[in-house]
Amino acid sequence: IDEGSVVALDTLSRSLRLELIYATRLPLVTQHPLFRVWGQMDQRAVKVVCSDCTDIKFLRPEDDLFLAGEIAHYAYYISEGCFEYVQSPMFAMVDEEITKNVAHGVWVCEAALWCEWRHAGDMRATTSCKLLS
Repeated sequence: IDEGSVVALDTLSRSLRLELIYATRLPLVTQHPLFRVWGQMDQRAVKVVCSDCTDIKFLRPEDDLFLAGEIAHYAYYISEGCFEYVQSPMFAMVDEEITKNVAHGVWVCEAALWCEWRHAGDMRATTSCKLLS
C-alpha cells in the first residue's frame, strides 16, 4: 500500500496533508545526522525535503529492495524490519559471496544522496519492512 492508494488522503486540504506528511516523515528523515542539523538551522527546508523528496515504502518478506548493478536512485532509512544483503564478486570487490543481515535503524545506499551510484549487491526483505526513501 502507498499513499496514492489511500483515497481518504485526497479529501484533506493541501496544508493539512503537508502537515501530515511532515509529521510522519520528519522523525525518519532526522535519523540522518545531516538532516537533523539542517532541520535545526532551517526547519522550512527540511519540510520541503519531507514533502517533495521522500516517500514511505512497505515491503513484504522476499521482496527485493534493489539488485546488484542497478542505478541507485534513493538512499533508504530502514524504520522497521530486516533485510539480507548479498554481494558477489561479479558486482563488488569481494573474493567470494558475502551475506549480511541488515536490521532496522540504519541508513543504506547513502551514496545515492551525493553521487551517481550503482548497487554493489542485492537487498531482500526477510520480514515485513517500512522504509523511508
